[in-house]
Amino acid sequence: MKSVILAGGKGEGLWPLSRKDFPKQFLEINGESFFEQAVKRCLLVSKPKEIYVVTIKDYFFYVKKILSKYGINEKNIIIEPLSRSTASCMLFSLFWLINKKSNPDDIVFFCPSDQYVGEDKKFGSVVKKAAEFAKESSIVTFGVKPLLPKPDYGYIQKGIKLNKNNKTGINVHKIKKFVEKPSEKTAKKWTKDKTWYWNTGMLLFSIKTMLVEFEKFMPDTVKMLSNADFSNQVILRNIFKKLPIISIDKAVMEKTSIGKIVPVSFQLLDIGDWNLFYKMCPKDDSGNVKIGDVVAMDMKDSLIISEKTLIACSGMKDTAIIGTDDVFYVSDKKNVSKVKDIVLKLNEKGRSEAIERKTSFRPWGSYTILETSSRYKIKKISVNPGASLSLQMHNKRSEHWVVISGIANVRIGEEMILLQEGESTFVPLKSIHKLQNPGKKPLEIIEVQMGSYLGEDDIVRLEDPYGREKM
Repeated sequence: MKSVILAGGKGEGLWPLSRKDFPKQFLEINGESFFEQAVKRCLLVSKPKEIYVVTIKDYFFYVKKILSKYGINEKNIIIEPLSRSTASCMLFSLFWLINKKSNPDDIVFFCPSDQYVGEDKKFGSVVKKAAEFAKESSIVTFGVKPLLPKPDYGYIQKGIKLNKNNKTGINVHKIKKFVEKPSEKTAKKWTKDKTWYWNTGMLLFSIKTMLVEFEKFMPDTVKMLSNADFSNQVILRNIFKKLPIISIDKAVMEKTSIGKIVPVSFQLLDIGDWNLFYKMCPKDDSGNVKIGDVVAMDMKDSLIISEKTLIACSGMKDTAIIGTDDVFYVSDKKNVSKVKDIVLKLNEKGRSEAIERKTSFRPWGSYTILETSSRYKIKKISVNPGASLSLQMHNKRSEHWVVISGIANVRIGEEMILLQEGESTFVPLKSIHKLQNPGKKPLEIIEVQMGSYLGEDDIVRLEDPYGREKM
């Protein structure tokens, strides 16, 4: 069985912890990210060489770092030229597998990377047993009982039970109805109805079976991707611009007649907002979830997360307070799904907080913005041992570097400089330059940028060891 993990989403529902430059699938909860947990679950049903990840180029190095821990080759990372919804993403990944000589009869387990699953071993057993039904020209999905009304979720109504369930030891039903994003009134009704389940977003099918359904419901998209040259990124990008932005649920699952559902009893949550995050976490005697530096008095049934600074709160109930080093988000828990509207408003205002954090991760390490104004910006830059930034230049800013710890190899124009702790250098406007850490410990420097424009897109990359495009 092959496993394909979808890891290209933005995760705006967990803003401000999750943002475009570091989405929720890579957030670490209890020492592991949601993405890493998904990889470990897939290892219960697939060999490392049969696990693939679909993502976008921006997240390639996050994905690669985790996969390397489990012996999964970076060649198994499928890069979408442009971010699209799950239907185009799935179809693209299937043609990618075929292009890599996969057998059309191969069973594929397609799963999101941002879920919390209890009882992982039981999960692996259920998926393996459900694969027997996927071999019979069926698309198998998994359903969990709704914990609360979620109108932004997909819902599945189970139909008749299939007789063959005795052979596998699991219950399998035909799908009677599949509805994505019902009204709030309907979602409340279905939460109490024993025949309705949340759609988990996980699917099991053979490549051949799913392609037949795509041919029925998305023939134009199939035609575009089936004729694509997968070795030509320019052509692929132009094709992706024409692909529809539609979920696999709307495109196929609401229409197909071969869908089956396996109701599961173990906990499985798509952590799409702070309410579900709260449901997942252990609570104190007052029903509070407290993470980080938190002092709470007379609080009840609330979620309080502090990433860095102290949060002191009192006298509230059913409240969400999420604090990072640059943003505090406060809401009553019943309205936390509206955080996406906040992100939209911030984007309209051109606020960087909508998409990036003060600390941003790069293939070579990370940087943290310490202070910024219209004419200067101060960063702390950390470079991993043996890593280097690209050979680059800036058209609108100069830079001053001071080494805090470690050793720095610096190129400015044709001059090479070795800087020790406490030493500094100046990078003039439009100078070609490069920073490298030749040591065995992280290199940390303070960078002071000065100029008329200080955006991250003022980078002209001349050479890049990570294959990134010019900015």
